This record gives sequence, C-alpha cells and structure tokens, in this order.
Amino acid sequence: MSLSLRICAIFRNSRPLLKTQTATLHNFPRGLAKNSCFFCTSLRQPSIVSSSNKLHCNTFSTKVGDGKDEKIYQGGLVPHVRRIKYFTLSTSVLGVAVQPVIWTKFLAKVGAGMAYSMLTFVSFFTIVTPLLIHYVTKKYVAEMYYNPDTQTYTAITFSFFNGRVETKFKQEDVFMPDMLGIFESFRVNNKPLLVDSSQFREPKDYGKLMGFDKPIDFTYYEDKEKQK
Repeated sequence: MSLSLRICAIFRNSRPLLKTQTATLHNFPRGLAKNSCFFCTSLRQPSIVSSSNKLHCNTFSTKVGDGKDEKIYQGGLVPHVRRIKYFTLSTSVLGVAVQPVIWTKFLAKVGAGMAYSMLTFVSFFTIVTPLLIHYVTKKYVAEMYYNPDTQTYTAITFSFFNGRVETKFKQEDVFMPDMLGIFESFRVNNKPLLVDSSQFREPKDYGKLMGFDKPIDFTYYEDKEKQK
C-alpha cells in the first residue's frame, strides 16, 4: 500500500515537468524540423513517424566537388589498407637505411660472400613487399561517386604512396570477363577494380553500375555458341 502511494506521489510531482517538455517540443521551429533528420522529427512528434522522414535519413548522400557528384560507395577496408601501406613503406625505408650497417657488421664477421648474400636477402624483401602490397591494393576502390547529369562514375583508388587516383568512366565502359582475376570485381577500360557490393549506399546503385537494370541480350550468348 505504501509503495502504491509513493508511485502516485512521484507521478503527480512529475506532471509539471512533462508538460514543460511537451510544450518545448511543440514550440520547435517548423521550418527547421521539416529539414531536419528523422531523429529531430521524432522529438517534435514522438508518436507520429512518417515513412518519408525515414527515407530522407536513410538515402542521405555526400556530395563533393561542384555538388553534382553523389557519393554512392565507401570502402570498409580503407583504414586498414592505408595502415598496411604506410607500415610496409616505412619498414622498406628503414631496411634501406640499415643496409650499410648490416654490410659493415657482416663483412667484419663472416666475410664478403656471406655479407653479400645477407644483403641481397634483405634487399629482396625490402623492395618486393611494398610492390606486392601495392599490386593488391591498387585495385581496391576506396570511394565512388556518380554524376547523374553526365552519368559518369568516379572511382578513387590508392597510389603507391597512398595518394588518391581518380578513374572516370561510364557504365558502358564496365566489362565483365568470363574469368575474373584474383581481387577483381570488374574491369574499366581493361583496368581491374575491386568493390564490395554490400558497401554501396543503395543496392540499386550497384545494380546500375553492373548493368543489371538492362534487358538480357540473348544474341551475345548465341554468338558465343557459334564461335565454339
């Protein structure tokens, strides 16, 4: 009985605070709330959530440049790729810097032949490791933008020193070979690119890029059969 009375007393004391918060929410500027995200709209009307507000928040796209290029893809492995490339480049620079010390130490202890063999071994991994990492990561698309006016895609990949390399192309330039190479999703003007289909902002963007929205051309398969 005492517990019920305490709950009633707490509820009565909290009524003025609830009224104040409700009045504050209803006095929220309508113009700002209309252009705000779904979270702000839900604060103004906690019990009524329209599907259009959800759609506005989910389909938000980042625009760069002149405001016409819409960001449709963001690679999930970008931070890891950058760290790996920075690590391999730094270790290669360090390996080149310590080679004179290694040559002097081994030359004094084991002779010229052994020192030359050890120096060749260290130099091989010092040079090959960053080249191998770059060969794999240069295909990985970090970001992709789409211009609806010109219907042009811009793929951002990594350079050898972790810079940005832009590749502009259209959907007609996308080519799917019969046998895809390792770390390859498609080719653009004979340049292999690697993307993760789950990292696109919208599934329709990936479908449009790969040409899945176009009708199937059965004459292509008939020509392939005739060639066989």
